[in-house]
Amino acid sequence: DLLVVHDLYGGQTYWIMATALGARPRPGPVLPSGATLAQRLKAWREYRGLRQWGLEQKATLPHNVVARIEARIIQNPQLKTLIKLAEALGITITELVGA
Repeated sequence: DLLVVHDLYGGQTYWIMATALGARPRPGPVLPSGATLAQRLKAWREYRGLRQWGLEQKATLPHNVVARIEARIIQNPQLKTLIKLAEALGITITELVGA
């Protein structure tokens, strides 16, 4: 089941997955089908209200790593980078990379 939720304060609309078992839906950004890592990272970062440098600090990553991933300069980041980003965003790696 899909639920549509509109954030009155942020003005964004989110699609939320809800299972038939009644599990709590997990909110997240709206992502196009087949979204790239760059698109997913930017959407999750903005959804969490972080700037690029703020996410880098939270994930303890070097300066400009997030910007370079979002600009697709880095297209295949190291696994440790993906782990740090996912943890900093409070999501799984699967949610980050879309696998």
